[in-house]
Amino acid sequence: FAILPRASRLVIKRQPGDTTSRQPLAEQPIVGLLGADGTAVTDEQVNVHAYLSGSAPGVVLSGTRDTYTVLGAATFTDLMITLPGDVFSASVLVTFESQVGPAELRSTLDVQSRALLVLHPAALLRIQTEPSLRNPAGEPLGDIPVQMFDTGG
Repeated sequence: FAILPRASRLVIKRQPGDTTSRQPLAEQPIVGLLGADGTAVTDEQVNVHAYLSGSAPGVVLSGTRDTYTVLGAATFTDLMITLPGDVFSASVLVTFESQVGPAELRSTLDVQSRALLVLHPAALLRIQTEPSLRNPAGEPLGDIPVQMFDTGG
């Protein structure tokens, strides 16, 4: 007789956070493994794989995309999303997937994150200009000092 796995679903215990392209997610996701009764399955170690779903071409998820559950939770530590150079923002979904059970009874469990906002670093620049107060109305401003600030920190 075959032993059925106790694990029956994945849940996101901590949602991944919005981010800047090429920076680790500020909130790294934690995915929980639950049994049919809704309790954590702490005595099985299963691999959980993270991937992007429904994102624009060229958007890449990098970092350690495979991790094992420990005491019922898979903790990701260094996921990062990179946008192509000509994309200044994107909304992406991260899907987490695991396969449980023996080969002949294997089933796939998956869960999808909320939509994440990913901004290109250039989208975080704020440009401040300081025109002279002495210019008469309708006259060209001439040279204007330009200051750029990284609003993302």
